[in-house]
Amino acid sequence: MNWSKAYIAGWIVILTVLAFYEFWAGYGPQKHTPMLTQVTVRYVPWYVTMPFLTWLWIHFCMRYAIPAYKLSLEGLGKAIKLPF
Repeated sequence: MNWSKAYIAGWIVILTVLAFYEFWAGYGPQKHTPMLTQVTVRYVPWYVTMPFLTWLWIHFCMRYAIPAYKLSLEGLGKAIKLPF
């Protein structure tokens, strides 16, 4: 297993665990378990959140605009190269 496969697998595991926790907190048997989104909104100040969201928006625009443009020029098989 090379590094890129381990990296992607790690992120998939982390995001899956977070998604299951959100679901469990929302629909589980304990009614007072806070969801991560509620904790984030309640305890992370706006001056931390806004620069992160701005960076995220710029990152997505820069990262995904180029492959979409290549996809329209080259076709599906040549533009999208998966790391595994």
